[in-house]
Amino acid sequence: MLKLFNNKRFVNVIVVGVIILGYSYLLLTSFPDAENSICLFKKATGIPCPGCGMGRSTWSLVHGQLKESLFYHPLGIVFNLLMIIALIQAVVDIIRNDDKLLRFFKQKWPLWSVLVLFVVILLVWGRNIWLGM
Repeated sequence: MLKLFNNKRFVNVIVVGVIILGYSYLLLTSFPDAENSICLFKKATGIPCPGCGMGRSTWSLVHGQLKESLFYHPLGIVFNLLMIIALIQAVVDIIRNDDKLLRFFKQKWPLWSVLVLFVVILLVWGRNIWLGM
């Protein structure tokens, strides 16, 4: 019998639960609109954050609207692929009582990869501001 809540499994169970709840919410709701955004940054500043549009992008992707998904957030497809990979790895880690997913995120990342990610996020943020996402 699996002991569900030891140190290695606890975070993985949380990861699985959050991902499943998030996608369940998007499957069961109507289209999220920009005017009713839950983004605290946008509400406080009036400026979209780098992630603004990600929910609409994911909703569109889940509902089979690839072109719309790319429009709402160019990194939506990449983000969702990473979420699926994280979900699968977390389930594998739960079964094997491992922490491979956590070790992946705790590793030291090369400076160039951090800089590339930073530049991509800045470019997407500029696009979001330009389009008023």
